Amino acid sequence: MSGRPTSYRLTPAELFRLRRAQGTIVRVRCGTVWLTEQGDWRDHVLSRTQSYRIRGQGLVLIGAANPQVIEFDLVPPSMTIHMKEST
Repeated sequence: MSGRPTSYRLTPAELFRLRRAQGTIVRVRCGTVWLTEQGDWRDHVLSRTQSYRIRGQGLVLIGAANPQVIEFDLVPPSMTIHMKEST
């Protein structure tokens, strides 16, 4: 991941996999995102403008919580010290 936010767009059939991203913020721009993180028994459902900070280095899965296209940004840890988290 680069040193600036990266944007992604997924269809309902797609699943995004991410590893070794501790401290990265997932920021939802469109739709409702389902997120699960290895080692965390909870699933997280985020709507537009909400965000989630990845806590560990394990596998993170991101997908659509509803049958709709989702859009989200990944904000790297180096940028998060200047941002206010929504969650």
